[in-house]
Amino acid sequence: MLKKSFIVPLCVLAIYVASISHAQLASAAGPSFTSVDPHTSLPVTVVQGQSAQVNQIITANDFGAGTVAVLIDMEVKNAANQKVAQNFYDDQTFTRSGGGIYVLQVPPTLPVGNYTVDVGIFSTSWNSLIQWIGDVHAFQIVPNSNGTTTPAATTTSSATIQASSQTVREGTSVDFNGKSWGIEENVAVTDSNRNLIAIAHADGGGNSSTGSIHVPMTIGDQMYTFRGSNSGIVLTSTVHVGP
Repeated sequence: MLKKSFIVPLCVLAIYVASISHAQLASAAGPSFTSVDPHTSLPVTVVQGQSAQVNQIITANDFGAGTVAVLIDMEVKNAANQKVAQNFYDDQTFTRSGGGIYVLQVPPTLPVGNYTVDVGIFSTSWNSLIQWIGDVHAFQIVPNSNGTTTPAATTTSSATIQASSQTVREGTSVDFNGKSWGIEENVAVTDSNRNLIAIAHADGGGNSSTGSIHVPMTIGDQMYTFRGSNSGIVLTSTVHVGP
């Protein structure tokens, strides 16, 4: 019996090889990152001299199992694309699709004008640039009504945060109630690993409530950080997780 033979056209073979090469390149590529506003950042318009901050949720994608360590760089640029403020976090560990919230304080001494915020992802210790994410936030600084600079807000505040219980069982939940936050501001809540886990809203009296926040299965102390979007207030609360 004669055996059948097949001739594969070169064009089909080229497409097949190209598809393999593309897959190999995709698997060999490093992680990509996204940076989004958790709706707790400074407003689009800021009065000169006021305290304000930029918050960004940065998430790692497109890499396999395990973790990746990077440096997170946040920069404020003026209309001439000159860097006027910066904050960076070195040796930040991400899991696939895992993310955290990162903060950049806007200096109250910046002059009136238009500004943008960029985020850079570098390998640890600034060794090499992995990804640059431009214009993640834009804002304008305007003069106050009397034409003078408002003194910067002090770090002292009467704001408080109180957990429903200082000791909770693993796998259960805890509530946090706050007082004397900024009027009608959002309060971002992050855990010990900088993961954004909740956004509470302070009402017209500055009172806030997180509702039930899930407690991890890990026994030990868990510290939660609370950041006001407009007031710049930062508070922490530690809860002990037990069996």
